[in-house]
Amino acid sequence: IYDSFMNIICVFIFLIISLLLIVNFKCTFMVVSACSMVLGCMNGVGPFGMYQAVSIAAFSIFMLRYFYWKDMRTYPLLFSSILLIVSYVLSNHYAVYRHYGSLVSCIVVDVASLFVFYQIISKNSRYIFIYIRTCVILSLVVGVYTLVETIISSNHYMFIVNSLELYSQDIIVEDIRFGMKRAQAIFGMHTTLGGFSTMMAGLLLWVRLNCPLYVKKLGKKKLSIAIGLMIIAVFLTGTRSTIAGLAVVLMSFFSFKHVKMKYVFIAIVSVVIGFMALDAYLDKIILSFTDTESVGGSNTDMRSIQFELAALFMMQSPFLGNGISYTFEYVADKYKEMCGAESLWIPIMIDFGMLGITAIIVFIIQVGYYIKKYCEIRLLFFLLGILVFNSLSSIPAFSFTQLFYLFVIIAFLKKHQVSICNSPSSSPSIK
Repeated sequence: IYDSFMNIICVFIFLIISLLLIVNFKCTFMVVSACSMVLGCMNGVGPFGMYQAVSIAAFSIFMLRYFYWKDMRTYPLLFSSILLIVSYVLSNHYAVYRHYGSLVSCIVVDVASLFVFYQIISKNSRYIFIYIRTCVILSLVVGVYTLVETIISSNHYMFIVNSLELYSQDIIVEDIRFGMKRAQAIFGMHTTLGGFSTMMAGLLLWVRLNCPLYVKKLGKKKLSIAIGLMIIAVFLTGTRSTIAGLAVVLMSFFSFKHVKMKYVFIAIVSVVIGFMALDAYLDKIILSFTDTESVGGSNTDMRSIQFELAALFMMQSPFLGNGISYTFEYVADKYKEMCGAESLWIPIMIDFGMLGITAIIVFIIQVGYYIKKYCEIRLLFFLLGILVFNSLSSIPAFSFTQLFYLFVIIAFLKKHQVSICNSPSSSPSIK
């Protein structure tokens, strides 16, 4: 009876979101996209997680109401999208264990949702503000709660949601790293918090520096606080790959053209004071990169073993892989070293083989070209930073292809410099 009641809660949440999609599709889809990593942690309906189920519902509504074949011609990721779909379909068809439900959810979440997002933004770029406002609110909530969790060394939110069985993973991170409890905030894992914080820090910092209209509407202090909280949250996860990823992402915002000596002086003084005040903490972080055995968790030997196992199982079906979820249903169950599969590439190698690897590489190249053409070439560091992070660690509840959302937002902001407040009635129409 208790399990049925918990399932009813998840179904009720799904029905509410689905109803909102029917009534206000575009706004709701923007909010859902911004909250994807939170929804991705939750149980959903039947075999699907919450974000998977909502994405399938959203895509169904989009196909019935808004889809036109001519829109395919202008979609910048058309080739890599087709390649990903072919990889998923063939890998599943020739797999020992076929998962048709997972096939549908993979195609919708990893490929189709990106197309829907792009079409909404390209046809009415004012919906960008809804996405960014949701990101700011969520960043403030997550950032403040991360501080609270670190200060009290406990996560009461996760105790509650786990007792209600609302999340797919019943995990409460209690590890100590760099002298503090590793934070996970409202996510199922600390690396999910790290991924969210890194991406939000990069996106919101770009908005803060380049979009004065958005800064005015959102509030300069509120936006700056959200950015600061996200950067702090990265360090509070205690995850080296997250810190490395953030360091690369922040390189996107460095330009010699805008460097003034007073800012250089302030930066040098701040770094010196920071090292003096946080000497022991920073020493532990630096040592953890040079000596991976000095802290608990993943280390170089563990990752080497995982890649060796991935290569071994990939050779069973080198071109198409072993099928969707083979890594976590079979390999991880048989080899404890594979628990977590600490890289974006490991499950791709095992599940989808060379075709899957090629599809992801083509996706990265196409996104890189999109950034170079429509954003700023410096933002390639943003893409590289998340790629470095996800190559060193897995990010539960996050699909790497969803990174495209951020660059679509930045590209259309740069192109249009959208006014978010032309008049009192200038909010986007919702139909």
